Amino acid sequence: MVDLQKTGWPIFLPDKKDLNIYFSTASLQVLLSDSLQKQDIAFQTEPTSKWDCILLDETAGSTTLSQDVIGNLNPDGMIISIENSTNTKDKDIRQKFSKIGAEYVSSLNVEGEALVDTGMEWVIQIPRTGKLDFLRSELKKLGLKQNAGTQSLAIWSLDSTRIWINRLIDSLINQGLLRGPVAIGRVDKMRTGNTIIQIKDASECRFALKVLDSKSQQADDSSKFESLCRLLERQNVPAEIKGVIPRMIQASDYKGVPYQLETWTEGRPASAYFYYPKRREAIIDKAVDWSILLQDDTRIESENCRLDLSFVQKVLSFYCEQKEQKETLSQTLHDFVETQLSRFPCKPNFFHGDYWVANILVDESNKIRGVVDWEYSQEQSFPMLDIFHLLFHRKTLFGKFSPWGELELALGGKIEARNHQRIFNSLDRLGIDRSLLFCLLVVYWLIYLDTRYEIMIGNSGWYESAFLHIYTMLANQSDHDWYRISQKLSQS
Repeated sequence: MVDLQKTGWPIFLPDKKDLNIYFSTASLQVLLSDSLQKQDIAFQTEPTSKWDCILLDETAGSTTLSQDVIGNLNPDGMIISIENSTNTKDKDIRQKFSKIGAEYVSSLNVEGEALVDTGMEWVIQIPRTGKLDFLRSELKKLGLKQNAGTQSLAIWSLDSTRIWINRLIDSLINQGLLRGPVAIGRVDKMRTGNTIIQIKDASECRFALKVLDSKSQQADDSSKFESLCRLLERQNVPAEIKGVIPRMIQASDYKGVPYQLETWTEGRPASAYFYYPKRREAIIDKAVDWSILLQDDTRIESENCRLDLSFVQKVLSFYCEQKEQKETLSQTLHDFVETQLSRFPCKPNFFHGDYWVANILVDESNKIRGVVDWEYSQEQSFPMLDIFHLLFHRKTLFGKFSPWGELELALGGKIEARNHQRIFNSLDRLGIDRSLLFCLLVVYWLIYLDTRYEIMIGNSGWYESAFLHIYTMLANQSDHDWYRISQKLSQS
């Protein structure tokens, strides 16, 4: 059995505002009461039902924490305690936890204002679901200091990740989607925060159980499920496309956490071979060819692409508001794009939305065996966007994750020669005028901002690189500059 606690993805408190919280000391209650109220959380310290959460500081030991208190923990509740590796009291507490069947979920250390999972060594936000946002800003009050060494924030639960996954699998078996018993295989934690679990049922069929990090991803799950089904049902879509797209079996949520069950896709991520230059470039060429095939066979001939003005204003205004900056670009940018699209019409097609080497699976001969992670897909979108995404993310495995530097250069009229030729070949094969290249680059930027806003706002570096630098550059240019750059890119 894979130790799921090591995924760094714990299940936290139920999503409710009225919590029954046990504080190990009166001083701890005084310390955290204001924070709880700021989070609009009402709490009781003498519950009429079981405890939702038990909060312990370092003074809690066998004499101050009775077995009755621990035994009264809600089945989906949790225990959060400050632990000290040199404190013998903590061993007594752990023994009490184990007696009621509580499982260790994670051990976290403070890094600035964030928490780091010591098992996986990456930052996680507390909580991913639930009502404990106050912990991140209140850790210093609790006495848990940065780089304290011996101190950590330990999380225990009767409803741990391992139990949650097993209950979800039981639910899928009861629905007839899996045949029990089910074996759990590889567990992968993705950069996006999603967790992918390989499972095999009694009929030897393998599946990917994907647990999504963000509840916002759940909103479009049903539409993505339906659009992928329609794509796979199309008569004109060749086997080269259908054969590598995982079949979505179910997209739903379990106890408020969104998940997807889909067929397992063979092959290794193309990123595994990217340290071999010749192989890397060969895979990129095959990936470009596959994207062209997808776009060509899903093109809607009866319609032309248009850019909705409300979409442009919404995206740019939202990002400007984060820094209290006045938005001045959307009208001019929209008019430019609309003019270019009317001069050089192009047809909408299916859009993967996150088409890069980590989501492309290949075999030993570089043949594409799978294209996964369709969370950002759109049934009708602009052409070439997936190819831009693939090429601009091509170098992210070799250093700092910053594909927007290449996009910024491209919007300034500079594209790496090899990528420029790939883009020209793709435009020609799709029947798109090369003069539309700059326009489509702008659309790619806008759609990327729209679909990644949660990630961008939570990361100042990404916000500046992906939005602010490019926005400032475009705002300092006129539409005459854009036409000039369009001409330059089309003739390079």
